[in-house]
Amino acid sequence: MLLPHPKTLANAADKVRRGRLGMAVVVQPDESVGTFRGEPVHAAINAAHLAQQVFGFRTVMVPAYRADLRTAFGSEDRFAEQLANRADLVVLEGGNPSVYDESTFRLLATKRDSYVRFCEELLLRQNVHSNAAVLSICLSHQCMAQALVNLLKRVHQDTRKSVFTQSSSLSFGGADDHATASQRRLGKGNGGVSTTSIAEERKVAVSSDSSDSDELSPEEVSMNDDDNNNQQGSFSTRPQRLASMSPFHILSDLTEVTGRIHEKGEALRVLNSNGEEIGRSYEHEQFAVRPNQDHELGVVNLHPYKPPTAPSGAYTQEMLDAHESVKTQGKGLLSEWTRLGHKVAVSMFHGDEVNDAAILFVNWALQEIRGVLDKHKDYFRSSRKFRWLMDLPYGVEVLCSTTFCEKNAASKHGKVLTEVAAMAIYYRDFDSNSQMSVFSTQFHPELPSSLMSLKREQLHGDDWMHILDRDDHDGIEVMHAIVQFMIDQQIECRQHKLH
Repeated sequence: MLLPHPKTLANAADKVRRGRLGMAVVVQPDESVGTFRGEPVHAAINAAHLAQQVFGFRTVMVPAYRADLRTAFGSEDRFAEQLANRADLVVLEGGNPSVYDESTFRLLATKRDSYVRFCEELLLRQNVHSNAAVLSICLSHQCMAQALVNLLKRVHQDTRKSVFTQSSSLSFGGADDHATASQRRLGKGNGGVSTTSIAEERKVAVSSDSSDSDELSPEEVSMNDDDNNNQQGSFSTRPQRLASMSPFHILSDLTEVTGRIHEKGEALRVLNSNGEEIGRSYEHEQFAVRPNQDHELGVVNLHPYKPPTAPSGAYTQEMLDAHESVKTQGKGLLSEWTRLGHKVAVSMFHGDEVNDAAILFVNWALQEIRGVLDKHKDYFRSSRKFRWLMDLPYGVEVLCSTTFCEKNAASKHGKVLTEVAAMAIYYRDFDSNSQMSVFSTQFHPELPSSLMSLKREQLHGDDWMHILDRDDHDGIEVMHAIVQFMIDQQIECRQHKLH
């Protein structure tokens, strides 16, 4: 079922609720994921058939390559909101373009920036209160990686903007000096290189960041002529309650963390898939996604992801430690399978890959931000400017990598092809500690080793069980397990809400 108009989504959801069936939405950024033996590979059709015939969902297909999401739904965040509220399963499919090259999207109705922005907005709606299980595949997996990096940039920009706004609004002496120091610290001038220490930035934040000053009660901020040498018009923080929760100190903590994240990101080396440096900074166009050293086509094996054993210019010790930490907190489904020795063969069809250093950086940064949010969650809940931070994931785990399958390339068997073959994005409720996961895979779990489309008649009744029993269809079993895992988490979260 194609989705020509946003009202169709609402109508379909209403019908599903009346019929007590779940609804799956398959979003197509491109018409096919490429060609194989002269035929286009329509992976999205497989995903739709599986969602309907195997998982029992009523399926809606959204051809984003044919209709611009922004035009069709009003905005990317509005479409993301509808999916999060109305769908039970969302599958974001693959395609031919390269995330780092905007021109490769020129023939598609939904351009790169719009699709990545949609991924950002969907990520901000996948907390424990979302109704939708989300699986991103191939190109959408790469767009999710870029979206995670973009969200970090957005946190830094919003924090910087707040600092600049508050600094420029101060009328007492020294405001210009504060603004100048803040600009140096947060990346203005000198090519984004900081020339101000964290301690200096903390002073700037404390003196100038009265975040959401219109939200502060009279009991929390007062004008005092007696303090500060009786300087007329000087501010004095005199909270009558929760002294440690002063907005000045809270914004100081956030500014310090985002400043440190920005500094670390700017200093990271960006390597190509052969390990050669091609630039620096998390703002480099190939930081999140880069060309793969070998195009993967056909069957490959999954193995547990092995991060670097020692820090380098691309990986800091903090990043490595943070990934080890999130592995103990998360419930990585694929990594558990591969650790237990289950041989998983899946289908690949791509020439680009997600940079594992980018994901390790994102994971570390999200954990740093989460530390501030946990400490001051009541303030951020009530902040108009920063409450969106509460919807950020708390971590990302790289689950597994791929190697050549020995039956296809015996001479290269065991060589790692794609470090980030799959990742899990973790969310945790601030009060109940309930956890949700969003999965994304570079491989195509919906494609058999033949890379061909499954026929509807193949999936009637229990026939799909015979497909899962065949060695070349491990990916479909993986997809089934991932979807079931996410649905089970949703059920658990709903039970927490009831109690």
